[in-house]
Order: sequence, then structure tokens, then C-alpha cells
Amino acid sequence: MQENIGYAAITETPCVIVDCQRWGPSTGQPTKTSQGDVMQAIWGTHGDHPVIVLTASTVREVFEMTVNAFNFAELYRVPVILLLDEVLAHLRENVVLPEPGELPVVERRFCPLDPHHKEPGAISSPELLPFGSPEFIPFGTGLRFNVTGMAHDSYGFPVQGEKAAELLRRIVNKVRDAAPQLALYDTYRIDDARLLIVSYGIVTRVAESAVDALRAEGVKIGLVNLKTLWPFPDFVLQEFAQQIEYILVPELNMGQIVREVERAVHGQCVVALGALNALTHLVPWRCLQQAIQQRVPARFRQLNEQALLAGRQLIEKLSALH
Repeated sequence: MQENIGYAAITETPCVIVDCQRWGPSTGQPTKTSQGDVMQAIWGTHGDHPVIVLTASTVREVFEMTVNAFNFAELYRVPVILLLDEVLAHLRENVVLPEPGELPVVERRFCPLDPHHKEPGAISSPELLPFGSPEFIPFGTGLRFNVTGMAHDSYGFPVQGEKAAELLRRIVNKVRDAAPQLALYDTYRIDDARLLIVSYGIVTRVAESAVDALRAEGVKIGLVNLKTLWPFPDFVLQEFAQQIEYILVPELNMGQIVREVERAVHGQCVVALGALNALTHLVPWRCLQQAIQQRVPARFRQLNEQALLAGRQLIEKLSALH
């Protein structure tokens, strides 16, 4: 499968791939959730290549991010990976779906064909480029061009040296340069925050409850929920790092996105991993434990017992609703 993702990247074939992560490696724990495929989604196929990685934390978000995934695939002619997890894949919840037309939908764009071109033959017009253009040349119109997994020019024919380098720079930079337009994220109670939780996927749901519990105890903490994992929205974290002293990144893995957060903030604040064990219950008070015990500045530690108690009380209240 990874080889085919690379082929889609170099042939600029738009496609959407859904990865519902579970605990691994190998058979691992087949019914347990995980977020261990982040690096695989970003770097899985060999060589430098363009890819967009999205995620979601609710069923409604899965719907919206699926639409966004297809839109991005069409706009940038790249593979887009929608990275979900086992919990979300099996989750049932009430949602209000958008009305037709409420969400933008990008339709496939085709090159305008020369009405005088009636005979089959090779492409000769510079306006009709099968590669390097956001528009497609439709199959079956009599125009002939080459499709290959090798480094190629704008007509699909193999090249080497600097021409190959030009191809690589173009396909990688079209995603890298669009990072601000591709960055999808939410913030929660962040205006006066001095501590920050950066989360994604199903962990965001418990992180939000943890923020509420800590806020009730007087801790100035906020949340950033990442929906775009790649290209990583460096500028978002760089902006928040100017007011934040400490960032916690809770993940259902041994540390993957936390590395990108550390790189983005350039040492402006402390960044710590909150590795959550997917074999135990994923509940807010565990996130609270991480938020207070993982290298939290000393002036915040005095709230340890009160915050953990508030978290457990919150869980009891939530449990009583079921």
C-alpha cells in the first residue's frame, strides 16, 4: 500500500485513504485504540513526497474532514490520509449533518480542449499539461500522454538530473507552501492560558474535560485541537508559544506529534509528552495527572490534589449520565 501512495504522489493522482489506528505493532491488541500511525501516515512511503494528513475527534468531524480530504486531494492533486482511531471508528453519536451546499465541495477541473483537435496524437499545446497543472486532461479525448512512476517532465516522460530535482521540489512545495491554507484546528479557553494542551483525535475529547476541571481549580490552561497533522501548522504553535509557559501533548503512543510541537516552538516554552496507555481507560483524570505531574512548573503543582479530585468527580458525574 505504501508503494501505491508514493505512486499517487509522483503521478499527482488525487486520492483519500482512511486509516483507523489500533494498538500495535503486528497483531498487538486488535480491539484497543492507538495513535501510533502518525509518522507512518506522514513518512510511510519512501522518498520525499507530498501528502496531507487530517484527523477528527467526533463523528460530525469525521464527516466534515472527509469532505475536506477530498477537496484537498482535488485542489493539490495529492494523496490525503484521514487518520482516525479504533474508538472513533466504532463510536455512535447523534449528529446534525450539514445541508447540501453548506460545506464547500471542490469539483474536478479539466483542461479546456482545443475544439479543432480531432485526431488522436501527442500533446503539443503548452496549455495542455498532464502534470504540473491543477487541471486534468480527461481520458478518452484522443490526447496521448505518458504516466510513469519515474521522475518525469510535465508531459510524463522520464527525466534525470536537475529536471528530476525540479519535479521533486514542485510536488513537495505545493503542499509545504499551502500550509496556512491547509491548517485546520480549534482552540478552547485559550485567551489567558499559561499552560496549553495540544491534542488531536479522540484524546481531544478527554483533554477538553481536563481543561474544564483545571479551570475550575484556578489553573489558566487552554486547548488546541489539531485537525491537520501534516503539513504541520508550525505558525499556530509559534504564535501561542509567545504567551504559554508549558505545553503538554497527550498522545496514544510513545511520542510522535510531540516532536513536531517541540520543533515548532523553538524552545520558547517547555514541551512535555503525556503518553497515554491505550490499554487502560482513556478518561480525563489521566490527562489531568499528565498535566500536573509531567514536569509542570512548581507553582502549578500545589493544585495537584484538588485538580485530580475535580477530575475524578467530573468522571463520576459523566458516568451517572449513562
